[in-house]
Amino acid sequence: MTTRLYHKPVVDFRVGHEEGIGLVFTDRGRPHYIFVTGYDRLGHAKQQNLLMILLVANVGGMLIIIAGWLRVGRFLSPLVSMVDGVQQISGAMHLRLNERNRKDEIARLAMTFNQMLTQLEDTFASQQQFVSHTSHELRTPLTTMLGTLDFAVLRYEPGRHTQQDAGNHAGVDQALGPDQ
Repeated sequence: MTTRLYHKPVVDFRVGHEEGIGLVFTDRGRPHYIFVTGYDRLGHAKQQNLLMILLVANVGGMLIIIAGWLRVGRFLSPLVSMVDGVQQISGAMHLRLNERNRKDEIARLAMTFNQMLTQLEDTFASQQQFVSHTSHELRTPLTTMLGTLDFAVLRYEPGRHTQQDAGNHAGVDQALGPDQ
């Protein structure tokens, strides 16, 4: 220790719980060493209190973070179930979302989504009905025309024309071409 003191004018050290300081000064050409130790009860008590406060604050902070995480998870669970429901609905339009208590914002969102699905389902049904009716309305005249043409072709004999048949068969001859 004295060799350290010789190179430095002041040295801090610790012996057990006691803290100390050493310094050297020269009087009449001779070095003198002074060592002082002491136990700072108040300082150690404050240090222990500070350590306890930090420990409690860190543990409390972790508990708050965990509780917040669980609470947020509980608040977000209706949204998670809504997303799962929407993914199931994408394959089957007749399904609907659970509207839960019908009072909060999540329930209002589910009700709005269900209304939109009902409107989409009605629109798809109307479109399908329109296509079905249009198809039927187009098939009937086409079937009639094809039947008339088939009958005309079966009845038509080249070379046998009456005055009345001439007007009827002229359109058939044009439609069938010169080789028929």
